[in-house]
Amino acid sequence: MSTLEAEAGYEQAKIWSSLFKALVKLGSELFIEANQDQLVMRTLNAARSAFVTTKFDPSHFEKFQSNSETSRCKVFLKPVVAVFKNINLVQKFKIHFDSDKSIFGIDFLCKDGSSKSFQLKYENCDILQAVYSKEDCP
Repeated sequence: MSTLEAEAGYEQAKIWSSLFKALVKLGSELFIEANQDQLVMRTLNAARSAFVTTKFDPSHFEKFQSNSETSRCKVFLKPVVAVFKNINLVQKFKIHFDSDKSIFGIDFLCKDGSSKSFQLKYENCDILQAVYSKEDCP
């Protein structure tokens, strides 16, 4: 059963490609949280001293459908960067979670009519949150 399906065009694929290239410089894992209101991606460096959160609301996508309250998973960033490395021929892309098989799927529809599908295993996890106080910061 797919708990999330989202579809977007080439311009969003370029944004995602740049995002993943930046995130992989900071951390090695991508934490993904999806609910009916938004898609959130986070990464944390190995020393746990730097943290990045990126949020996408449904208007970022051409289609956004979430069947569950909240889906959370973790995938390695390097394979995601490799998937989004060469996106010049991409017309649309689709992401989906298959909760039965623990698969994070990425499908590309190319301008020449061909399609590419990638299936990355994910691990269910708790989502990390940065805890800080503005009063404690100089």
